[in-house]
Amino acid sequence: METTTHARNAFGLLKDTVMTKLLAEKEKEYHCHIRFVRDIGIRLASEYGADPKLIEIACLLHDIGREHEIGEEDHGDAGARIAAPVLGEGPFDVTQQALILRCIANHCKEVPEEGISVEEKIVIAADAASKVLFHEAFMLMCKKQTYQERLAWARKYLEKGYRNILFPAYREEVRPRYEIIKEIYNAVAG
Repeated sequence: METTTHARNAFGLLKDTVMTKLLAEKEKEYHCHIRFVRDIGIRLASEYGADPKLIEIACLLHDIGREHEIGEEDHGDAGARIAAPVLGEGPFDVTQQALILRCIANHCKEVPEEGISVEEKIVIAADAASKVLFHEAFMLMCKKQTYQERLAWARKYLEKGYRNILFPAYREEVRPRYEIIKEIYNAVAG
């Protein structure tokens, strides 16, 4: 009982640390994207047999490296670098920490489906699906200035989002929403 309570408290403390960091550094991104990724990830974790706490932390931290890249790093690698010391404070063992870091690092890469864990697939799919299911909120992060640039950005992330939902059944579930948004953009583009 004491070990379970300690693990629960350690997870709560880690989550508090992560949320404090997110809201201090990425409040807009949290409200427009990250929280939806977390919610989708937790749902997919229950459907595909992954640890929901591990997935929750990976989803919350998946974009923490954006705008903190060093040299040739992409934001996934930067995120893994930034997340590593934070994870050391939590309840996850070394193997689980390494898995979370892989989820963060690989969520934005073209990774072959066969070579990745179900956890990595979940984080990739959750990130991707959020760009479709919560497209309007995602668009609030767009920094493009002209109508044409915003339209191109929106279409790019809608397509990339739908394409990167790695679970066929979930992709089919998301498909009606994708088709509606795609049809709107096609009509707007003329």
